[in-house]
Amino acid sequence: METEIWPNLLPEAKGQGVPLVLANARLSAKSQRQGARYASLIGPAVRALDVALAQTEADARRLRESGAAQVHVCGNLKYDMTPDAALLARGQAGARAGAAGAAVRRLAGGRGSAVARAWFQRRASIPGRPLLVIVPRHPQRFDEVAALMRASGLTISRRSEWGDAPRPADLDADAWLGDSMREMAQYYGLAQVALLGGSFAPLGGQNLIEAARAAARW
Repeated sequence: METEIWPNLLPEAKGQGVPLVLANARLSAKSQRQGARYASLIGPAVRALDVALAQTEADARRLRESGAAQVHVCGNLKYDMTPDAALLARGQAGARAGAAGAAVRRLAGGRGSAVARAWFQRRASIPGRPLLVIVPRHPQRFDEVAALMRASGLTISRRSEWGDAPRPADLDADAWLGDSMREMAQYYGLAQVALLGGSFAPLGGQNLIEAARAAARW
């Protein structure tokens, strides 16, 4: 279940007689071009795959061109995922209780600070009591993002500091930091608007499927 093809892992596994299946496989045109520059490494690795299960016909074609012998198109597995019902219900309960706002996920570098500053400047013009929820993609950035949010003038509550439900003081905060793992369904259930941070730079954006699946359950 990788988007990367590992030149050391695949031949080693093949040499040990371990069958290799690349599931939910994706290979962009850019990655294919980059791989062609290292064909002596990438070629044997791709040929070591017993089966590649591609997301799209285009991915399948590029995988075959890169050396994969057996490729099948199976679609994107993320469409088969169902948001955790209990987490989604917990987030929706928070929204009905008046804590609904905007959930921002996967901020990188200084963009988290820019969003926090913009929210601080504009929140007075948003009807009701708006709540910003920022969920960093990587746990090692939790403390860094908390500092950025505070430096932007926001009072914050960290998800890790309360149990199943926010405390009264947490409901009074300007923003929440989603410093927890495996709870995105709760954050999406809470939010009226979801903003995925990859769209701030020319990176193609992050995957919208999980957010859309949660919204479809309202």
